[in-house]
Amino acid sequence: MTTKRKAFTLEEKINILKDVENGKKKAEVCREKGISSSTLSTMLKSKDKIFEAGSTFSGKSKKLRAATNKELDTAMVTWLSLNSAADVPITGPQLQETATQISQALGGNGNFKASSGWLSRFKARHEITCGKICGEAKSVSKEVNDNWLNSWPTIRQNYSDDNIFNADELGLFFKLTPDKTVKFKNERCIDGKLSKERVTVLACANMSGSEKRKLLVIGKSQNPRCFKSVNQLPVTYKFNKKSWMTADIFSEELFKWDRELGHRKILLIVDNSTAHPKVNGLKNIELLFLPPNCPSDLQPMNQGIIRSLKLHYRKLLVKRILNNVENCSESPVTLLDAINFIHKAWSLIEKQTIRKCFGYAGWTETKVEHEEDEYSFAEWLRLQQQGQGELTQLNNDDEFAEFIAIDDDVIVCDLPPDSENVAEVIKEELVTDSDESDEDEGENRGEPTQEVPNRQDVESALNVVRNFIQAQHANEEVYDCFTSLENMVDRMILNNLKQSKMTDFFQLQQQ
Repeated sequence: MTTKRKAFTLEEKINILKDVENGKKKAEVCREKGISSSTLSTMLKSKDKIFEAGSTFSGKSKKLRAATNKELDTAMVTWLSLNSAADVPITGPQLQETATQISQALGGNGNFKASSGWLSRFKARHEITCGKICGEAKSVSKEVNDNWLNSWPTIRQNYSDDNIFNADELGLFFKLTPDKTVKFKNERCIDGKLSKERVTVLACANMSGSEKRKLLVIGKSQNPRCFKSVNQLPVTYKFNKKSWMTADIFSEELFKWDRELGHRKILLIVDNSTAHPKVNGLKNIELLFLPPNCPSDLQPMNQGIIRSLKLHYRKLLVKRILNNVENCSESPVTLLDAINFIHKAWSLIEKQTIRKCFGYAGWTETKVEHEEDEYSFAEWLRLQQQGQGELTQLNNDDEFAEFIAIDDDVIVCDLPPDSENVAEVIKEELVTDSDESDEDEGENRGEPTQEVPNRQDVESALNVVRNFIQAQHANEEVYDCFTSLENMVDRMILNNLKQSKMTDFFQLQQQ
């Protein structure tokens, strides 16, 4: 009786070959796996091919049928993984449509057909289950989370709390007013159509809460009109056509930070985003990635730090609205306003808040339970409005909580969009940065510019602040802070006067 030949999966073949490589006797391997010596010999002859296939095919594959068009196959896997990381569900028809468009964008001759047979082979090669592809906590078991936390004490053993940092991006609709909440609700901004209304912000802080890194803000425009006459910003500002974090911007920021550190060694932990590449050449920063598609609650930034940042930002925005109403003026929020607001909001986050959020994520030895928010927005708003009526359309804490979280799902890193316009996006990559800058200038022509106040205006403004402080029960620290500010402004005015005199002198010499 002929013995039925056993078909091994790719994963099983790799394990068999590893057993032999690790020194196990061939006879023992044959006996354990129930295979003949000739079958094992055939596997050994195809060893390189099998190991190479292991990085391309599903481990459950039994026949190694390579893709006819490797370039298309690679592009499809990349597109799929990026959209999966963005929690975008993918269906079979979407895969077929995208494959057709990518084939055309890659210069295909039109012979390719994304048939049902092609789809079945593609799914089998890469072990894909359509309709169940998603990111974040939906696709990750609690076991992955627990395993990482169990290994955390070993990972961090060479670093103090002061030298352990977590960084993450957030999307912010910086012009969003309460009356526009419904319009922006559930908006993911995947295709960048709302990039003029949004910035991406990289927030980074250490575990002890003693150090908050200067915020990195990414906008769409290279030279917004509101930046006219502005020589220094309180944040690091970058731009690209979709206002998204990119691998280049992230790498540039890390190299800049690495130089600033001198000989100080730190551990920086980020999620496994497409915008967070492995950065080689760092001398002082050890870059560690969280498990792919890890639950958001494993990141301290997502345990309340980002929420606190948005809370303070939107309070400042509401105060601007109330001031406009009180003064009967219309003062639109510009990108410069947003940058100043976000910088102030970052400064308002307390050291204790940051420490607690690292604890909530399980990064500290002492378990920390979530506490109820101490603030009441409804109470704060009543104090701000002082009888002006319900001007903001935010009447209770629940409505304000929705206002804070309205852009929580906004995409913040560079992703290919859905199958309908993927080919167009590939063509867009050919657009030069200079073209983008010209377009941005046109888009911002309606924005007000910031005029530089003269010396008299500055001194008058300082007098107003001084009078306000003197009318309060201010302590000595407040007076010291104001005096320091006044002295710094005086030095700036003096330097400007000296510079003006030098400029006038050289102009006279040239006449």
